[in-house]
Amino acid sequence: MKGLKKIAGLLLAAVMTVSALVVPTYAATTQATALQTVTALGIMSSDNLSSNVTRAEFAKMLVSASVYKDEMGDESASSLYKDVKSDNWAVEYIRVAVENEWLTGYSDGTFRPDNNIKYEEAATAILKLLGYDPENFAGIFPSAQISKFQALGLDDDVSLSKGQYITRSDCVYIFYNLLQANTADGQVYATTLGYSVNSSGEISYSSLVSTDLKGPYVYESGSIFSNIPFTAADATIYRNGVLSTSSAIQIYDVYYYNSALKTVWVYSNSVTGRYTAVSPSSANPETATVAGNTYELESAAAYKLSDLGEYTIGDMVTLLLGKDGTVVDVVSTTYYSGSYVGIVSEIGSDSYTNEAGAMIIESVVYVTCTDGNIRTYQTDTDKFKVGDVVTISFNGTTNTVTKQAVKRTNGTFNSDGTKLGTKTLASDCNIINVNQDYSASVTYASKLAGKEISTDNVLYYVTNGSGEITDLILYDVTSDGKQFGIIVSKEEIYGDDGTSDEVTATTYNYIIDGVSGTATVSGDDFSGQNGGAYFQFRNNELIYVGRLSSTTLTNISYGTASNSSKKYEVSEDVQCYVKTGTKTYEQTNLATAMNTSKYVVTGYTYGNEVVLIVLTER
Repeated sequence: MKGLKKIAGLLLAAVMTVSALVVPTYAATTQATALQTVTALGIMSSDNLSSNVTRAEFAKMLVSASVYKDEMGDESASSLYKDVKSDNWAVEYIRVAVENEWLTGYSDGTFRPDNNIKYEEAATAILKLLGYDPENFAGIFPSAQISKFQALGLDDDVSLSKGQYITRSDCVYIFYNLLQANTADGQVYATTLGYSVNSSGEISYSSLVSTDLKGPYVYESGSIFSNIPFTAADATIYRNGVLSTSSAIQIYDVYYYNSALKTVWVYSNSVTGRYTAVSPSSANPETATVAGNTYELESAAAYKLSDLGEYTIGDMVTLLLGKDGTVVDVVSTTYYSGSYVGIVSEIGSDSYTNEAGAMIIESVVYVTCTDGNIRTYQTDTDKFKVGDVVTISFNGTTNTVTKQAVKRTNGTFNSDGTKLGTKTLASDCNIINVNQDYSASVTYASKLAGKEISTDNVLYYVTNGSGEITDLILYDVTSDGKQFGIIVSKEEIYGDDGTSDEVTATTYNYIIDGVSGTATVSGDDFSGQNGGAYFQFRNNELIYVGRLSSTTLTNISYGTASNSSKKYEVSEDVQCYVKTGTKTYEQTNLATAMNTSKYVVTGYTYGNEVVLIVLTER
């Protein structure tokens, strides 16, 4: 299966991500991979794979796999053969295939469109499609053609012999192999159709889907399938990257579809906030700033935010975002706005110039929302502090920021990340992890699988009507935003003149990734002895130091470590040091740390992961 294996890994690993576009992950069946590809190209469908292929059907497949695929209209062509009338469904395909000499008729003036096609006929036609002619073959028909067909790998994963009829299943592999085959002039055939391949000649699956992708469209009423050339019953639907159904599609969702795949991708991504800037001008807008972030505009949205449109600087608006984060449309918050939950990461002010030319200055909070975006919202900032959990709601032309009390839960994330304790997570649950400095970053349930969460680790969560968690704010659960290293020494500073009894700052001498550094942080965040620690920096300034738990390890390997009581994971980025003196360390590697007979091995852990190892010679 050499030809098929050549690109199977790429297709399956992609899980079909075209920007944010997601399609099914198939099981490791080579036919599924091949079928998904030829279906995406529109060469054939997945129907009746065991049936034989007629000459007319093969003509259609040839044309659909050629540069003529986009030139086929609905008009009937004149008949070239007495048994192919002008109203025959395949007349146009047969005409193109014959005029390009991929297929030929018979001496009696017939084409015999309903006859099943034989292996040698199909092989010859495919070779001609690739630009090979009789001069490229050594021997007589059909042995020479079949030999060349096999030499090019076009028979990979099929088992056929001369005189045998080919099935639709055979065609799945033949046309799949065709994409990777070399033409007579040495090009990978897929590139002649405009598709991307890598240096190994592997085809880019995303380019297949994108080529025939229709959209974006905004769902406003009725059924989206009134605008789609296949039915909901036949469709595979993804909403926000998760397998879904047509009943889950909501007003103002943005959608795309691929007819060949009979797949619909739906997105509910939106941004609501104050419209404060446009570039390069309101006469010709290409980007707009809303809630403190700037977005690229597609044509319909650009018009609505232009001088000729219905919205002006200073308006509260909702942007509807497509698969790649561009703005597809703009709607009034009176009709649609959504809401947000997040944590206050900064308090300040924002300004903009309105349509009348006046400078407007507003007090704002910067909120890291559970989707990971930092947005600005106008409010009375005296009511808030950094670290507050807030919700933002909208009412026409205004927004309301509301402080929320901490809402706790606990439990262990199950193995597939679908539950936290007894609570089920929604399939599109948004999760952020907040650090001690109140910086926050997106994390995913799949990454948290198996992790035990205490009530102290949960700041807030939101549930939907089904009781599923849709938004979750965690505290100090992941290592994101942290750097690991060793505190070599520290000096506590007491007051401005050094005479106060209260520690006002601490200076740390540290090693991170083998590099020594010195920094002073306010307060005394790191108590106890020197050793393994984690550090948080903002704009290259140390803002927080925290202790790592330590344990003696008796067995070390790549990926895991253990002692008599517990097993740990070993970070891919684990740092290893040999302690050579009271305050000196020499960086080494994990292989050295495996020599537990020579060294006492101290592992420093974050959660259940060893992130730092210090070796002391026995």
